[in-house]
Amino acid sequence: MDGEVKVSVFCLAYNHEDYIRDCLDGFVMQKTNFKFEVLIHDDASTDKTADIIREYQNAYPDLIKPIYQTENQYSKGIKITKTYLLPAMNGEYIAFCEGDDYWTDPFKLQKQYDYMKEHKECSLCVHRTKIDYIESNRSKIIPDIGSEREYTVSEIIKGHGSLFSTNSFFCRKEVIAEQPECFYAKGFGDYQKMIYASLIGKCVCLYDVMSVYRCGTRGSWTNSVFNVKEKRIAHNKELISLLQRINSYSEEKYCNEINTVIKETEFEILVLQENFSKAKKEPYKDLWKKHKTNELKKKIKGFFRLLYK
Repeated sequence: MDGEVKVSVFCLAYNHEDYIRDCLDGFVMQKTNFKFEVLIHDDASTDKTADIIREYQNAYPDLIKPIYQTENQYSKGIKITKTYLLPAMNGEYIAFCEGDDYWTDPFKLQKQYDYMKEHKECSLCVHRTKIDYIESNRSKIIPDIGSEREYTVSEIIKGHGSLFSTNSFFCRKEVIAEQPECFYAKGFGDYQKMIYASLIGKCVCLYDVMSVYRCGTRGSWTNSVFNVKEKRIAHNKELISLLQRINSYSEEKYCNEINTVIKETEFEILVLQENFSKAKKEPYKDLWKKHKTNELKKKIKGFFRLLYK
């Protein structure tokens, strides 16, 4: 296909040997009437991830454009997207998919590209995604909507970054290239993208389910941070700092929404620290009641699982 590259796909890979083929197959199966490129950053994987990427690079040299590292950049605090991927991109738009996830619709890029071209006011186009929980062997579709819809800034802030999957993101280049420095926080990426995109334009979710997000893969955020108490506490403290900066940037226009999320995050820290005496008091009293109700529900579910096993 002749012409300029219209879409650059950003893919972060690290020790994804067991999953990267599905990811790459999702790229090469895309059917478009425009030219696109796939920029894959392999962050010095210690397994065979880089070898598999080279295999696809040799088979699709005009499409697969890897960046191989000999030393892990993430552990050094390097901003990989801005340092390596943005300078290499040629497209007007960016699509995202990490190496342990994959696309399932061969027309995914075309659908999102067409939508963005037709709706100039849209800064971020996402779609529904199937979430596969590896350890429990169950799945669900997010978001739970009945048709295409627009999401407000308030909804995105209160969504804690879990409204949409990263592998559904399709945005204009400026959402990433022009994102202010105050939006940066180590260990975060999706949440700020959504908030910033919704501040400068519209965020729209298409109804089609066009990708799969694997939750709980080896080396994933869930296993490396979420399930480790100390790291999760540090992560939550970083989130509070990030939200405070975004609050200042937005001139406190969404102060109520941001303060609600900050309160919820502070409460989670107290529970993780087992500081229950403080967690039971104001301003967390309502959250404590909800927390204990959810705990009871989990115990009841666990009892019936054992009963009918």
